[in-house]
Amino acid sequence: MSIIGSNALAGASGQSAGGGGGAGYQISRSLRFNDDDSAYLSRTPSSAGSGTTWTLSTWIKTSSNGTILCNGVAGSGDNGIYVQFFSNNFYVGTWTSSWQWQLVTDRLFRDPSAWFHLVVSVDTTQATASNRVKIYINGVQETSFSTENYPSQNYNTLVNNTALHAIGRYGNLSSGYFDGYLAEIHFVDGTALAASDFGEFDSNNIWRPKDCKNDLSYGTNGFYLNFSDASSNSALGLDQRPGATQNPSVTGYGSATGGSPDNVVDGSTSTEYDIRTNSAGVTLGTGVTASSKVRIYGTAESGSYEVNGTNTNIAPSSWPNRGWTDVSSALTFPITISSFGIGGGSSNDGGRLAAIEIDDVILTGTANDWTVNNIKASGLAWASTTWSNNISIDSGNFYLSGNNGPKGFDGNSSTNIDCRLGSGANNTTNIIWEPTGGISGVTKIRVFSNFADDYRINNGSWTSFTSNGSYTQIYSGGAFTLTKLEIRRTSNGGSDYGHNVTAYELNDLEVLDNTAQVAFDVGIDSLIDTPTDYSVESGNAGGNYAVLNPLDVNSSTTLSNGNLSCDKTGTSGYGLVKSSIAVSSGKWYCEYALSGANQSVGITFASHGVGNSDYLHSVAGGIAYYSENGQVYTNSGGSAYGNSFGSGDVIGIALDLDNGKVFFSKNGTFQNSGDPAAGSNPAASSLSGTYVFGRHSGTQNNTTADGSWNFGQKQFSYSPPTGFLSLCTTNLPDPTISDPSTAMDVALWTGNGSSAQTISTPNLSPGMVWYKERSSTSSHGIVDSVRGATNAAKVIYPDRTDAEATANSTQSITSLNSDGFTIGSSDNSINQSSQTYVGWAFDGGDLATGTYSSYDQSQHWSANTTGSLFGGVVGNLFDTATSTGIYPGTSGAAGTFDVTLTFSPGIACTSLRVYTKDKQSYATGSVSANGGTHQSVPGNDSWTTLTAPSTLNSLVLRRVASSASNNAFRFTAIEVNGKILIDPGIIPAGSLNSTAYNQSAVWSGMCSPTPTYHGFSAGFDGSTTTTFAGGISAGSYFTFTPTGGITFTDKIRVYNGGVSGASYKYNNGSAQTFTQNSWNTVATGGGTMTSFATTRNSTDVHGWYAIEVDGKILVDQGATPAVNVPAVTSTCRTNQTAGFSIVSYTGNSVAGSKIAHNLNAQPSLIFLKNRDRSINWAVGHLAANSFVDGDLNLNTTNAKGTGYVGFFGADPTSSVFTVQGNYESNYANEDYIAYCFSPVEGYSSFPSHTVQSGTNFVYLGFRARFVILKRTGVGTTTNISYASWAMFDTERDTYNEVDFDTILYGNRNYAEGKRGDGAGSTGGSYLNIDILSNGIRFQSGAAEFSQPSDKIIVMAWAEHPFSLNGGLAR
Repeated sequence: MSIIGSNALAGASGQSAGGGGGAGYQISRSLRFNDDDSAYLSRTPSSAGSGTTWTLSTWIKTSSNGTILCNGVAGSGDNGIYVQFFSNNFYVGTWTSSWQWQLVTDRLFRDPSAWFHLVVSVDTTQATASNRVKIYINGVQETSFSTENYPSQNYNTLVNNTALHAIGRYGNLSSGYFDGYLAEIHFVDGTALAASDFGEFDSNNIWRPKDCKNDLSYGTNGFYLNFSDASSNSALGLDQRPGATQNPSVTGYGSATGGSPDNVVDGSTSTEYDIRTNSAGVTLGTGVTASSKVRIYGTAESGSYEVNGTNTNIAPSSWPNRGWTDVSSALTFPITISSFGIGGGSSNDGGRLAAIEIDDVILTGTANDWTVNNIKASGLAWASTTWSNNISIDSGNFYLSGNNGPKGFDGNSSTNIDCRLGSGANNTTNIIWEPTGGISGVTKIRVFSNFADDYRINNGSWTSFTSNGSYTQIYSGGAFTLTKLEIRRTSNGGSDYGHNVTAYELNDLEVLDNTAQVAFDVGIDSLIDTPTDYSVESGNAGGNYAVLNPLDVNSSTTLSNGNLSCDKTGTSGYGLVKSSIAVSSGKWYCEYALSGANQSVGITFASHGVGNSDYLHSVAGGIAYYSENGQVYTNSGGSAYGNSFGSGDVIGIALDLDNGKVFFSKNGTFQNSGDPAAGSNPAASSLSGTYVFGRHSGTQNNTTADGSWNFGQKQFSYSPPTGFLSLCTTNLPDPTISDPSTAMDVALWTGNGSSAQTISTPNLSPGMVWYKERSSTSSHGIVDSVRGATNAAKVIYPDRTDAEATANSTQSITSLNSDGFTIGSSDNSINQSSQTYVGWAFDGGDLATGTYSSYDQSQHWSANTTGSLFGGVVGNLFDTATSTGIYPGTSGAAGTFDVTLTFSPGIACTSLRVYTKDKQSYATGSVSANGGTHQSVPGNDSWTTLTAPSTLNSLVLRRVASSASNNAFRFTAIEVNGKILIDPGIIPAGSLNSTAYNQSAVWSGMCSPTPTYHGFSAGFDGSTTTTFAGGISAGSYFTFTPTGGITFTDKIRVYNGGVSGASYKYNNGSAQTFTQNSWNTVATGGGTMTSFATTRNSTDVHGWYAIEVDGKILVDQGATPAVNVPAVTSTCRTNQTAGFSIVSYTGNSVAGSKIAHNLNAQPSLIFLKNRDRSINWAVGHLAANSFVDGDLNLNTTNAKGTGYVGFFGADPTSSVFTVQGNYESNYANEDYIAYCFSPVEGYSSFPSHTVQSGTNFVYLGFRARFVILKRTGVGTTTNISYASWAMFDTERDTYNEVDFDTILYGNRNYAEGKRGDGAGSTGGSYLNIDILSNGIRFQSGAAEFSQPSDKIIVMAWAEHPFSLNGGLAR
């Protein structure tokens, strides 16, 4: 019987990739280095290579600091080359008692959730110091160093010598261990290469690896480790250079004159073996099989190449030319090649052999393999038998009754085969394992034992060993068949003394019963957590996998094993841990293996804090399955669910966010008869939001809440339910916007003070640009395409209360272009000589269009209208209103003036009307269709019907003025085929009534008895200020009985005005008391309303004011709602894909007015400003609750007010936002501009975060390009003078930390690097953040965010979605 090693990954069959699986070159595996295990690779080169010229390339996912590559000079302590991370910086240099040279990056590496690519390229022969060492991160050369001391010219860096080299620790010292993951390691000896030799940028500007192994000349000590062979621990260290894995030893045959046979298999064509041409060449120690192609590199004066002693009759390149010669045509494939050379020539003639290529791979000779130390390739050995049936003892007794052999094969480190000595002194007892039929191919044996003294293999000699409760290696050597293994104790201790065996391990695989239920092996270090996404036909996809986020973990928990294990080490908190990947849709599965008691496993929101008092369900929406009683807990308490669980158990979590459900399994059995695939019997339902997986301790003082997670990067213990996926980037949904620079980007420029400049945003057409001078004090400015940005741009100032200003043709932004914007020549705020500037540009998308019964928006009418005007703008003719319009002509001039409207294409026309007004005796008007006869129009504030052509191609609107007086005769609207022509972008008032009102019936006709006042229609007119009353006695009811009932899925609400003591009955139920002046929820969860009745215990009986079913107010069919939705006409330019709209409207002073935003999604953020009045900005932020309670101002540091209705008064919906009747948001006849943002997964996010002591992490789901942070003051009593709107971007600060030197504030006119406290002072580590692959990190010690429990609001837009390329680290 042979050992069967299982390293296949169980998973959902037929997984499909979401985030780009299968595209491009794929890295299949990584190797985890756990510093707690002292894990490292080692190699001592047999000969020296180049110490002056070399290149290292590797992909890295860090857990903490440590050494990537180091060599140790024997007997010299810590002397050698160091390539390492220290204090989150990257170091490279040579140490011999002191640093001989050293580079230390300014860039900080503390993103534990993603991969990055590192290249170190060294060539000390270069004359220029900075060319001697180059460091590349994700394809970009590092240029900023805190220490920059280059090696002297021709300096030997000590790499490639014959001393011990280590990957993952200091060379000669047992310290400096690396903690994290490495993948795809290339080391090139003798050549300094660039990052572009190992990777490339894709079409989304994301750095990706490329298959370069066949293009590299690795040199003497070069190697390629891809960890793809996980068949054994030692296989992980195999050099995978093309040709190296065949590992041929070579000898010469025939007559040689120079060189060495080894030169033919060193991978180089420049080193040769010199021979005579009468049959001489090389013999391979191990034959190499070719399947289709063989080429030989060389030259000869005479003769032909011979293979396996047979002449091919194919001549080499003629002397002295060297080159490749294809000998495939003379061979029969497949063929095993044992020798090749040159024969048939003269014994006096010379030939040269340099290389042989087999199936496009050059043989490179002896592989530069590495020794694997304390790293585990694979986990569990399975066989078709129950090994424990072969356990016996020769004396003494099993400690427990019967055969407890299964405990040695159950995969549980806390159980064992335990036996006791027999009676009397000096007795011995043997635990004997005799596997039926034997196990062949055994090369290594380890035993996990305690108190044992000796072992014996296959009845050989007894050998003593030390067993101390851990694995001990007792055999390593040639392969043999194991038939018997004995472990004994010989020491005298009396009958109660014995020994035990916890586990057996053969060839690095733990041996288990085939019936054992075993947790996934925590110790497996060969994982499919890789920097490239790829899908497979079955099993788990490869890609960047979730780990536990060390930036988002409670301080009483310690992480290890590549951030997959969590140990409760402190007593100050619940020890909450959270996964590094969050999800808001899809079906997901992961497992948690417990190694301690009293803990809960489950899900919580990504935005949930990890303070001492935080646990999974301490916020609404969190779900926890508790070990001690098997209950499931929510924010409302616990309820019976499943079995209790404890150490050794595996809890599976199946999260179905497509249907809002979560399920828990214990050791493969879903509790409460749950069936995730069918969706039945979940632990919780109605889930919605962005969730992470996690665990917490049952109590704060518990220190046993330990365990390990598996998100699919290794074999699951139990198969996931059908359709549920492992948690990695491959399986994440495809981002809506794969290249965020097509929606938002950052541009930098330097002013010239004299001429206009065109600023490039090559991938987007800006609809809005927010700009700021960086190098000196100057106000911010915003220009957008809705208000106008051509020549006389309309500028509004985020840091000021000022009304909108109109720039001249040389100021501000003079145009928004298809690929950027143009700035004026004479504006110091945007183009002052030698000053630096930044612009944050957002693609505005398209003007809103709709299909309306009363309006035609099929063409951009004003864009095709020409002619001079002395009053109004051409858009006034196409804005829905008959009160605004245009005056053709020139100011102060008499004459005949025409404005021409061209229709392209022409319109099939059945009717034509024009609205005119402002008639005066000295001015008349007329209209000509298609160049025909002018038809007079009266100008008396009315519509005029004109003769309509069959196809309308043009209209000429003519004004004839006999006097130079202005403001006489105006054209205000045009109607074709019964529809008023309006420009795209305009959303008419009332055009969304169908989204707010249910007018499917005459509801008032379904009510009784008849009221005395106003009639039942007052309860179905869409107003919350009108009702009906009278006609019934006190205590009687007005009753609404809808025909057939009204079915609802969410809830029913009824509005009661200022009527005290009123009560209602829903579906003839018991009477309930109304709350005054508010909406009252009368039913939830779905059902059918068959009746609703209301009364008041008084003779003055009132009815209801309004009834709302599933968000729509009931209004009588055919009636005009009292309140239009939207309340006023607005103009919108919208990029729905990017969740951005620009909205312009005119206020009406009516509180509660609805304004259309056209996003088709709920905005989470709105910046709103009165364009006509000097007054504060209004800001609504959904996570700050500032839409419904209090307010925020963009231009101030003010805290969010609470306890009152602010500028908005209600959360926005997917179609409208609500404004109050105040100056800031909705004053009559004053104009407003609103910038509305809805979150788009992978592109934009607007969460809030409650500050905690120490590190603060905010999950975004992408690497941010532009971030705004604002303290709200909620949760703290301290003043917030520092609470400015802090602005960061990755164009001004290209690596972490994003520090104080580049900070700007939306409410301050300061230059970069000032404090936001109002004093504008400088200095100190004031507010530094890290922009990470999946979020941002900041310290609470910074003055801006110094108060734990204070709420911070976050506004962020992406540079790259996390789901692409393994969430590439920055």
